[in-house]
Amino acid sequence: MWSLTDGSEINRFTWSDDIGSFAWSRDGRLLAISDLSASLTLVDVMDDYRTLAQTTISEACRLIKFSPDCRCLYALVFNAYRCDFFPLDINMENDGDFSLDVLHDQA
Repeated sequence: MWSLTDGSEINRFTWSDDIGSFAWSRDGRLLAISDLSASLTLVDVMDDYRTLAQTTISEACRLIKFSPDCRCLYALVFNAYRCDFFPLDINMENDGDFSLDVLHDQA
C-alpha cells in the first residue's frame, strides 16, 4: 500500500496467487481480493490482513466493487463469449465470523 499524499510505502502483504482485481470498502477497513484461481477473499486490513471470508466462483473475475453500505460485493467475469455478474452477500454472523454468499436469484 502506498500513501496518496507523499508516495511512501505504508504496508506490504503477500498473496498466494496472482491478483486479478481488488476493492476497498469506503471506511478503508475491508479489502476484497479476486485472484486468478477464481477465489474472492475478504480481508480485514486493520487486523494484519486477516481473512474474514472466502468463496470461489466459476471463473477468475476482473472487476469487483463494494456496495455503498458494504453489505454486498459485486463481481464481473468477462470472457470471449459472455459477461457474468455475481452479487455476493457479505454476512456477519453472531460470533463475529463473516461469509460471502452468491445471491443466485440476482445473478
